[in-house]
Parts: sequence; structure tokens; C-alpha cells
Amino acid sequence: MKKMIFRLAAVAALTFPSVAFGAGSITEIWKYTTADLNSDWDRDAPDWSPSAAAVKSQSCARFATAADGKVYTVNMKTMSIAEISADGWRDLYRLPVPDDASDYYGTALSADQAGNFLVGHYFTNVQKSSIVWSVYCPASGESHRLELSVPDDYQAVVDGKTYSGVGRIDCVGRVLGDLSREAVFFIAPAFGNAAPFVRMVRLSYDGTGSPVVDATPSPALRHKTSSSSLSIAQPKDASFAAFAGRSNPESGFIMYVNAGRGATDYCSFADDGTFDEALFSNSALNSVTAASTGGFDTFVIDGVRYFVVNYLSEYDGKNCNTMDIAVVRADGSVVAQWQKPDYASQYGYSSIIAEPLADGTANIYVYNSTNADGTYGRRACVAAAMLNFDPKKTAEPDPDVRPGSSEDNPIVISSADDLLSLGSKLVNGDNFISLANDIDMSGIEWRVLCPEGSRAKIHLDGCCHIIRNLRPLSSPGQNGSLIGYFSGSVKNLGIEDVTVSNSWYCVGAIAGIAVDATIDNCFVTGSVTGAASGALVGCNKGQLTVTNCYSFADVADKTGAAEYSGGLVGRSDAPLSVSYSYAACTVTSTGGHAGGIVTVQRSTSVKLDHVIAWNMAVDGKTLADPICAGNAAVTNSFYWDAMELNRKSVTGGLSFDQLRDEVATWDAFSLGKINIVTEFPALNWEERFATSSVDDIVTDCDCAGSEPVYYNLQGIRVTTPGSGIYIERRGKTVRKVIL
Repeated sequence: MKKMIFRLAAVAALTFPSVAFGAGSITEIWKYTTADLNSDWDRDAPDWSPSAAAVKSQSCARFATAADGKVYTVNMKTMSIAEISADGWRDLYRLPVPDDASDYYGTALSADQAGNFLVGHYFTNVQKSSIVWSVYCPASGESHRLELSVPDDYQAVVDGKTYSGVGRIDCVGRVLGDLSREAVFFIAPAFGNAAPFVRMVRLSYDGTGSPVVDATPSPALRHKTSSSSLSIAQPKDASFAAFAGRSNPESGFIMYVNAGRGATDYCSFADDGTFDEALFSNSALNSVTAASTGGFDTFVIDGVRYFVVNYLSEYDGKNCNTMDIAVVRADGSVVAQWQKPDYASQYGYSSIIAEPLADGTANIYVYNSTNADGTYGRRACVAAAMLNFDPKKTAEPDPDVRPGSSEDNPIVISSADDLLSLGSKLVNGDNFISLANDIDMSGIEWRVLCPEGSRAKIHLDGCCHIIRNLRPLSSPGQNGSLIGYFSGSVKNLGIEDVTVSNSWYCVGAIAGIAVDATIDNCFVTGSVTGAASGALVGCNKGQLTVTNCYSFADVADKTGAAEYSGGLVGRSDAPLSVSYSYAACTVTSTGGHAGGIVTVQRSTSVKLDHVIAWNMAVDGKTLADPICAGNAAVTNSFYWDAMELNRKSVTGGLSFDQLRDEVATWDAFSLGKINIVTEFPALNWEERFATSSVDDIVTDCDCAGSEPVYYNLQGIRVTTPGSGIYIERRGKTVRKVIL
């Protein structure tokens, strides 16, 4: 079988979303947290269906709306709309008491553009909760009750399960217009953990002043919406007039689907009535791990659409409900973020409201409500904040704070020149660095960062960008690599078409020598040749942890002496942990040890878990092993049955498809993406072929058969394609087709 080779230059027309922060600025206006408004509505454990009396005995302020500098929520204990501002909170409007004692005001709340409130009823009665509403007018103190009809055929099939009827009130979006005259709002009622419908509710009044309600359900959303959180539908337009001018009213909303950490999407109907399953490629969101709460809003400034959504910078089961937000531009770029580090919650709800202003900025309101968490000793509380987003202003660094001194104030690398000058900016101790663009180092001689003896500690976030054509200077006294002597962390980085060639010393694409370091969510392609040689790291001389990585870089030892070569790490002399990673390359040691993943010299603490040696060949003169040459604790790990070990076929391996199925269960590869040229798995953040601008290319892959294989525009294989745009692979040709 001919070796599969990356030829990415052939698809230079592809574009990749930027994930750099700093293209906009968020200013905090005020924030407030109180444990008084939200007593422990679920007692010691979440209970989503308590009795009406139990619900009304608690403040239960779960959701909120906002406008003009204030946040509003429903205090169910006092049957009031409560106001939260920089001055605290107060019960502002006492709602009329419902006639039926079993009826009550639920937690759903929205506001129109004239100062009126839309308030949901019930919470425990799921079948009534999204169809019974009140319009409350603060100016008059009057309340008008609405009850939406439910069509008999109101159902859809999602993942083989039929959903029908109505669901909970949680998912109401902003209101366009004036609820006392003419308005529209969107409800995405939940059925268990799925929200396959959006209800488009238009409200007007007849000549007698009686409300006229048209609550038409949209067609079922044709994509998987099963999620651990609730989905929200928000209007695309800024006014009722703009919405009313649409030829296709169903195109007037955007739905946010949160299917758990790292799996978010925005979907909508286009103006021509077709359905958009993904409005943009959201690899940027994967770089700011999606939170489990459902807060979301969208707005337009100067013709550019933005999305604002909760996120988690790092997943932590003790804090999966967050107030932290990211602002995402419609091209997928994360342009600003805000964090509230003093807020933490394991359970709760989130509301986000955006308010575009005439000055070209937008106020963003963030509201969270949580019950008590006995496990971690947290009290039930509500937390609110008012922020201002300016897309034209970049946050100005404090002149007294050195760039690179913290994760929030990194040295930003935008060009090859920036990368070349980086060494002069490093100091002893921590140095935080982030990439703002892909970097091409073609024709540039690279001198490694941190030669041996350096006391600089590198924390590099590639922000899902790629460094291409890196050529470290060959020197007998230098560890050839991006970082020579590496202590710190590297994450979310691709190093593509690297060539490291050194007659001696430890060499690797990322580091020559690693001491007390972590590498996560990275890949390497190209070739690495030296003494102790590994695609990622040449030699581990301290604690090293590698997770969620892969290599497609051939590795060899050049000296002919008794040296070491490994698919990911050349030689380990100290504690090492490698997990959820694979190597797909040839590994050769002409005079020493060779391992598909790593070789071990002295360390007695090497742990390999969920690793795959996908190497075509592993050759070692002294010792060769499909996975690890030397002593290691190896669990849940496999090797390719087509591997040649010292030029002989191995036994006991797994097939190519079996290995690919295994990798698809790993979190960092769980979207099932593959590089269409090589057919090996790609990381979730890679967007090599996730575009309709794919040019026809011819690969170097020797793939038998002439039957076509199809992939969607996210690079995920489709067994039975329907009509639409696909990427077709037929033999050696990859092209875009319309079926």
C-alpha cells in the first residue's frame, strides 16, 4: 500500500475562521449577585416538577429579560416582576392574581420594544406551560391573558422518536413590536431534552380590543436537537416592521442548539424557505468549550451579525453552569469574551439579552439562576450583569502590565515576523502566547525558542491555528524544534509540513526536550530526524502529559548510534502520560529502539491509555514494538493490523475501520471528521474541508476502487447522501459535487 501524503497546498482556496480574541471589546457596566431573591427552590436536589404550592413558596427566579440598563425576572413568591440593577433588586410590578389558585405566573419572561412584559404561566403543568401567557402593561397596570391553540398535527420525528403537543415555557425569545398593538415572538418548547419545533406567535387586536393570536408552528427542524440543555429561538430582525416585510416569515428566526460541551450550532430557515443546518462553521466555539446552559442572543451592528453565548474556558463538572460569555461573529470568529470568576454553579439556568444601540455598540445582559449545591457547599443565588460590547474597539492593554504576563494578556502572534521576534520578548518564568492567524514559515530559517538552559516557561495557545513549513536551523549544539527546552503548555495548535533534521540532540516538532509540560489538542505532519526523535517531543526529561493529539510526521534517528525514535515521543526518561492520541507515520531507529508511540529508557512511570499506533512501519535495530519499546502501563490501546514491524507483518492488530471507529468515541475527535485526502481522523477544530469552496484536487493516495465516497462540508462521511452539496472522493480525485 502506497504511503498516504498530505497535499494541503492544493486546497489553498480554503478559509479558516479566526479564533483570536480582541477584535472587539467588552466593558463591564455593573454586576450583582444575591442569595435572597432565589431561595433553594429545589431543596437538596433538582426536582423539575414540584407542586404548584411548593413552587409558589419559593422566589424561583429562573429566567430574565432586560432593557435600558435593567434586568427583570419573575419573583414567584410575591407574584411580582422584580428589577435588578447596579443598586440591587426590588419587586417592581405586582402582577394581578390569577383567578384559579392552581394557576400562577411561571418563570418565562420577555419584554417588547414598548416597555410591556410577556409573562408565562405555570411551570409544573407541562401541557399548559407554553400555551398560557399574560401581557402585562406597566403604564396601566393591566394584564391580558392569552391562550395559544395547539394544532392536531403538531408533531415531528427526531432520531426516530415522535414528539407532539406542547412543552415547557423556558424557551421564549425576544419580542418584536408592541404587545399592546402588534408583535411577534418565538417559542421553542422543549419535549424532554429535545426542541424540534419553533412556534411563531403573532399578536394583534381586533376592533373591540380583543387579542387575536396566530401561533403557527414552523416545520420540524430537520437536524438532531437532542441536548442536555434547552434550545432558544431568537428573531433575526431588529423591529416588527422588518419581520413583517419578509416574504417567508419562517426565515425570521435563528435557533441555537446546545447539545453539550463543544457541540453547539445555530440553524435557521433561509429567505427562500430552505433549511440551513449550520449557519457557520463553529470550530471557533469549540475553542471556548460550550457551557451546559442555554443562554443565547443575536444582533446586527453595521450589517454584521453577532451571536452571544455562554461558554466554559475549561470543562469542570463542579462548574458546568456559567456566566462567562463569548461574542461570535457570523463568520465563526470569537471576537470578545467576558468572565465572572466569582460565580460558580453546577446546576441552573441562563438568560442572555442583547440590546443594539444607536452608537454602534450593544448592551449585553447576562442573568443566571441556580439552586443550592450541597455537594460543593454553594448557596442558591441569582447573578446578573450589564456589559457593553464595542466591535470597533480593542481592549487597550494596561501599559504597566507586560504582554505575556497572563492568559488574559498574551503576546499575540499574527505573522511570521511576530513569531521570529518572539524569542526577544520572553522572560524567565511564565510567558503566555496566542496565535491570531495561521503562520507560513516558508523560506525562513527558524532558531528555536528556549535553547537548553532557558528558564522561560512557554504557555502557547494556538487558538486552532496552524504553523506551516517550519524548518528549524540544523546545528550540532541545538535541539531542533519549535521550542528547544520546553516547560509549560501547548494547546489547540497544528504544525504542518515541518522538517526537522539534526545530526545529534533531541528533536521534535513541538519540543526537543520537555520538562514539566502538557500538550493538548494538537497535530503534526511532515518529518522529524535526529537522535532521540519524536513527532511531538524528542525526549521527555520531566513530567509530560499528552492528550488529544495525532501525528502524521515520519520519525527516524539519523545518527546510527543506539538512539530512540517514537511516533509521538522519541524517548521518555521521566513520568509520561499519553491518552486519546494516535500516530500514523513510519518510525525508524537504525541503531536503537523504535516504538509506534514512544520508547522508554529509564522511566518506570509511563502510562499509555486510549492510544493507537497507526504506523505503517516501525523498525528498530535493538528493540521495536508496535506501541511502546520499553516498560509502560498500556491500557485500552491498539495498533494497525497492516503495520510492518521490523519489515514483518504484525498479528493481533485492528483494521483501519475499527481504529477509525475507536477514535470517533474520543471527545476531541467525536464529530467524526476525517481528512478526506488521507482518510485518517481529524480533530474537531480542524476545518480543512468544511467549506463549499473546495477545488478539485488529485491526491497521492493509492485508494483502490472507483465507487464514490461522499462527505458533508464538515468532512464527515455520509453513507446515504440526499440532495445537496457534498465532497466526493472517487479514486484519487476529490471534488465538490451537487447531488
